[in-house]
Formats: sequence, structure tokens, C-alpha cells
Amino acid sequence: MGEVEPMHRVRRRAAAAVAVAVAAGAVACGGGDEPAPVPQGFREHRTDAYTVAYPATWRVQEGKDERNRPFVEMNGPVNAAGAYEGQVRVGRWDRFPLAFEDQLVQFRGLAKAAGYTIAKDTKVSIDGAARAHRFEAVYSRTTASGATVRLAMTDTFVLTEDKVLLEFVVRSPEGAAARSRAPEILRSFRVKGD
Repeated sequence: MGEVEPMHRVRRRAAAAVAVAVAAGAVACGGGDEPAPVPQGFREHRTDAYTVAYPATWRVQEGKDERNRPFVEMNGPVNAAGAYEGQVRVGRWDRFPLAFEDQLVQFRGLAKAAGYTIAKDTKVSIDGAARAHRFEAVYSRTTASGATVRLAMTDTFVLTEDKVLLEFVVRSPEGAAARSRAPEILRSFRVKGD
């Protein structure tokens, strides 16, 4: 017969096994606070409010909108019609003073007036966000060269716990190769909390 192991050793070994299993699970799942992995061929843009990944060859441009609110754009190459092959744009409004629903109503009204066809209008869940809502739409635009381009767009409004409104837009001409990268870009978007 084998030797009986003392109970304190059994407990220590069991505790160690549980700790190893928990650690392995955290690594396999990415952990709660770990950033999403950056897809192959992408770079990551980080701010104090969010992170987003975009194709590494796209150019980053930062600026201010007409109301002096900051935005960042990641722009793909320009095609023969004069449109970006793909674009990511994140606008930011600190201390957002309105109700979140007001922003959604405003977007719907402006989209209708501009001739957008909204294919999806739904609440979404984004880690770190107090509220999030996503629209998917298609619309036509005339470029500087005079060509008419049909664009597919995903526009996500995100309200953080500390009242920062983010507008996260991913768009490209319908049928453009960059459109296939949109799901990776959308999955990469994370809101940072305090």
C-alpha cells in the first residue's frame, strides 16, 4: 500500500492547481483588463478614452471639428474616383451635456435629410462604455473629381461613465478591399475607464 499524504500537503497542492488553472484561463481569455490583440498588419491608436486598431499603411491625421472638438482619422489610400479606400474617424465630445438618446435622434434626422439608407439601428455593448449604439448605413457622395461614390458606413456612438461622447466611424466605398477589414477594426475598439 502507498503512503498516505498528510492533509496539509494535499490542500497546498490543490490550491496550487487551482491557481494554475485560473491563470491559464485568464491568459486564454485575454484577461478582463487586457487590450484586444492588434490584428496582423495593423497599428493601434491609443488615447486616455479609447484604443482602436487600423491598417498599418493608413495615415493618421488629428484635428478639431467646427465646434473645436478633437478628432482623429486614419485614412487609407485614395482611389481613382477620389475617395479614401477606407477610413476610421473617432470624434470626441468631453462633458457631453445632452441625453444620449438626443444624439441618436439627431443622427437619424440628419441621415434621413442627407439621403442615407440605414440598414441597422441597434444598441450594442462595448467594454467600458456606459451606453453604446450602432448604425450601419449606405449613402452616395460626390468626390472632388466629380465622381459619385457609394459608401458603406458603420457609425457607433459611445458614452463613457465620465460623460465623454465618442463617435466611432468606419467607412469605405462599397466593394472596396478595405471593407473586409471593417470587422477587425470594429472589434478592436475599446473604451478606457478610470
